[in-house]
Amino acid sequence: MIVFSPHYPEQFLPKDAPRIAMIDDRKRRGWRLLCQLITEAGGEVVVIPRTVSDLFMGKLGVTSDALQVLRGARDITLAETYGKVLGQALELHLAELDKILATVQGIVLPGNEYDVPPAIYGEPTLHPKTQLPPSLDFRFETERVMLEHALQKPLPLLGICGGMQLLVALTGGKLLQHLPDALDATNTAHDGYLENVATDLLEWMECSYVEFLDDPHKPCPVNANHPIRITDDTSQFADIARKQLGMPALSDNTTLGVLSIHHQGALSQHINADTLKITAVAADGVVEAVEHRTHPFCIATQFHPEFDANGIALPLISALMAQCRK
Repeated sequence: MIVFSPHYPEQFLPKDAPRIAMIDDRKRRGWRLLCQLITEAGGEVVVIPRTVSDLFMGKLGVTSDALQVLRGARDITLAETYGKVLGQALELHLAELDKILATVQGIVLPGNEYDVPPAIYGEPTLHPKTQLPPSLDFRFETERVMLEHALQKPLPLLGICGGMQLLVALTGGKLLQHLPDALDATNTAHDGYLENVATDLLEWMECSYVEFLDDPHKPCPVNANHPIRITDDTSQFADIARKQLGMPALSDNTTLGVLSIHHQGALSQHINADTLKITAVAADGVVEAVEHRTHPFCIATQFHPEFDANGIALPLISALMAQCRK
């Protein structure tokens, strides 16, 4: 497994640079923007692999044809055929992950293209729109361990989009598997109902490393697509928002413009209020930010702060860094 800092050689980092673990998703612009924000705030990104190597799988007897399928799709038949081997691969992967997590000071769980397995929050039926990762993509298992590690240590944690959904699910809450089934999608322009996402936004989100280097500051083609209302003026999230807005206090009418891209989510009744407190909501009731009630720094947003270069992203990451240095 490889752990690396993708932007700055070690000699250029501050000596007290917090090491921030984040799962590998380098093909997505949002992930690269988060790397930029972390390094800009004085941190080092420790990239966590999502799987084990083809060489290791070959030694366990997995053919190249089977590997191609297992890495590209969730194939139930092949997963059953190679069940023992997949279990060995996951065991090795998580053992290496434990070693890496022992060296970091903070964790970021970014958004991703896959959904939280509904069985985690007690839903036995898979919605047709719910997307689970390929059999050899251990993203869920990896981020579950990362989140549990952050809560137990405790380590500062920031969850974004799918990261917030994972936090909600693993702290006793539940998710709506497809928001358009439960809400009037015209009430709030989440545009995260993926079938409505503009083509230029999708093209902006998905980029190669070369494309990113050519224009790392290329602005998002879509401005904030809906407002959120901050519901808890005493929260850490509200404190960060106050500083961003330059306001000494927030009223019930204070809103932030954000950009969301998601088709799953939670309403207030789906949050385990004993563990998480809701800090921001959208007009249609979708929860847009939560934080842990007893953890020193555990904030999660349903929206994507990293998409707005002039928004709340850097203040959020800077607050994470400050907590990591304590």
